Amino acid sequence: MEKFLLFDQERKVNKLILHSGKFHADDVTLAALILECINPDCVISRTNVLDIDNVEDDTIVADIGNMYDGYQFFDHHQREEIETPKSALGLFWDDFGNKDHPAYTRFNEFVNIINLIDTGAIKTPDEYCSGISAMNPFWSETITESEAFDNAVLIVRELIRAIINNNLDVINECYDKLNKRKEEFDKCSEMANEYLEKNAKLIPVSPEYSLLDLTDRFIPYNNYVKNHSDIVAIITPGRIEPAVNVLFANRDNLFPEEWIDATPAFITFIHKSRFLAAFANKESVIKYFEEVLK
Repeated sequence: MEKFLLFDQERKVNKLILHSGKFHADDVTLAALILECINPDCVISRTNVLDIDNVEDDTIVADIGNMYDGYQFFDHHQREEIETPKSALGLFWDDFGNKDHPAYTRFNEFVNIINLIDTGAIKTPDEYCSGISAMNPFWSETITESEAFDNAVLIVRELIRAIINNNLDVINECYDKLNKRKEEFDKCSEMANEYLEKNAKLIPVSPEYSLLDLTDRFIPYNNYVKNHSDIVAIITPGRIEPAVNVLFANRDNLFPEEWIDATPAFITFIHKSRFLAAFANKESVIKYFEEVLK
């Protein structure tokens, strides 16, 4: 297949390193693009432990590592400002997308939507992004995250071929697959809501508010949280234990702006949009919310 992402002719891309855990449209799409258009034998490694000093030259690191250099590292979480907020996929696309390819415009629109959703500029995912997110294992499934990721990449590779060839029938078939999975996910979410109504693990942090603790087992929580205004935030497993991720139940609530430039000792990461932060441990989360809700 003709390449539409241009690399230096001398440059080899034999490995792509991404974060493990829940995947999204940006990392799945990047993996699919590299496998489909650059190197079908590229090894995809999903990990949360990265030794930056020992990354080989033929390796791309994306969406992890807190580094962006336009050549090998493509993370968008670092504090240094990027002129326009982009997903890891968007950074890679800007540096290597071939503007002369006839499919460039179609892909560029596609990537720009993922950028807006991944960086929080748009809070409601589109059909594609929500479909990819739904490819993550259901809380009741036995499939592994790696298997689910590979399944998502296969669909996106098929979609990429169809976009390049402007094959609308196959494009629609791919979206049908994602929509079907999203419908299954929504049904599973209803079951999850019933489960949480009976078994939710709540941590009181004030007389009025509690935290929803999902560190033992991730369960879709959106429907449950909508019906419980007393839940101020959700705690989910972090990338590396004992760190945990914390998201506000109300996306209009944000962590302090000053944390972007001066991160407290108990914070290991904060998203630039401030809707999500990684705390050093669960205890630091409880202490923080007890303080701010006094």
